[in-house]
Amino acid sequence: MIKKKENVKKTVKANNVKVRKTSIRTTLFAGFFIPVFLLVLLGVVSYSTASKTILAKYEESSLNTVEAVSLYAGILTDGVSSRSLEQVNGADMKTYYGQYSDNTDPAWLEYYGNAKAKILQMYNSTDYISNYYTIPKQGNSMSSLEKDLEASAYDEFMASEIGKTFTENKSLKNAWFGTHAALDTMRGSDGTDYAFTNVQKFIVGDTYLVLDLSMKYVEEMLGKLDFGIDSISAMISSDGKEVARIRKTGPEGTDVLEKIDDTIFMDEAFYQTSLEGETSFSDYVTWNGDSYLYVYSPIGKTGISLCSLIPERNIVAEVSAIRNLTVVFVIMAVIIAMAIGTVIAAGISKSVKIINKGLEQVALGDFTQKFEIKRRDEFGSLGHVLNDTFEKIRLLMAEMKHFGGNVNQMADDISEKTEYLNESIKNISVGIAEVANGLQVQAAETDRSNDKMHEFADRL
Repeated sequence: MIKKKENVKKTVKANNVKVRKTSIRTTLFAGFFIPVFLLVLLGVVSYSTASKTILAKYEESSLNTVEAVSLYAGILTDGVSSRSLEQVNGADMKTYYGQYSDNTDPAWLEYYGNAKAKILQMYNSTDYISNYYTIPKQGNSMSSLEKDLEASAYDEFMASEIGKTFTENKSLKNAWFGTHAALDTMRGSDGTDYAFTNVQKFIVGDTYLVLDLSMKYVEEMLGKLDFGIDSISAMISSDGKEVARIRKTGPEGTDVLEKIDDTIFMDEAFYQTSLEGETSFSDYVTWNGDSYLYVYSPIGKTGISLCSLIPERNIVAEVSAIRNLTVVFVIMAVIIAMAIGTVIAAGISKSVKIINKGLEQVALGDFTQKFEIKRRDEFGSLGHVLNDTFEKIRLLMAEMKHFGGNVNQMADDISEKTEYLNESIKNISVGIAEVANGLQVQAAETDRSNDKMHEFADRL
């Protein structure tokens, strides 16, 4: 038996060829890596597609928002222009300033009173008009101020940029401007109570009607352009006045609009380029070293423009949320896959090690091994099958051992009987030899008897 075990060991060593091993854990990780890689690829493709779609939708939405506010601003400016034209075409206003001759005449004073009452009524019923002024060459002026303008108001007004514009363009009857510096000086104001001003020239006579668009309404319109923190929106007149506001975070975390005193758009090439067209558009530009989405829309035929600068980081913030969510899910998927792969690989490796160790001992001749695999899968079934197999082998070996004992007993009996048979054969051989010897003696005696008979015969 010892020689047999040594032979088995030699056979095992001879068959123990070095093979390059790949662990089950590595194989499982490689298997899990493929779906994880596909998941990452799906996340990248989804993020790329979603980002492009969101950016396009955001750009379209921003342009639509600016166009909508521009349309609303156009309605307000048209309303101001309509009110202005309505006043200059009013019978009393037209008669007083168009046919004025003598301010001391009671008839002319009646025209003046009626015209002033109508323009005051218009002013009180229109919230978006903050001030009004009539600037006549002859006659008394009208205004929303507490006291009338000075007699020199017409000359100073005509000497200003607005007056020069109308002087140089004889056909010009109505126009929008950013400021009326001459009137602001006369009324002692810094001009912050109005955003833009509309100037209407009377058809007859050298008289102008000035209506100011309320700053409050312009700020409300700019407030509707909510494009996130640090976004800038502005309304810009043709003469270069900018009413610009930047959106900031207030003390309580709410968004607030802060006034910008500096010029933002007028000196920029992208704004000058946009003035060449008559339609709304949007494009990405660089301002102060950062990337912005620039949105432009003209406000009717007023020469006033509505512009917005939207930080690109505000646009990609929504896309970043998708990217971060995708990254989180991918990381979670990788961690879960690694954890599941580790658990499965550990369980399989443990089962395989138990089986390998047991089979190695069996290969060395130890058939008493038991495979304790506490699993409910195929490895558990394999452990039960191996245990049953080697249990039957042990029973077979026991039966063979019992059979071998019987064979040895039978061999001993046969050997004993063979020795007895040999002894009997020897005895028989001796008896035969004695018989043969006796026969020989008898033959000799017979020969002698024969000789004696012959001799007797002779004698007879």
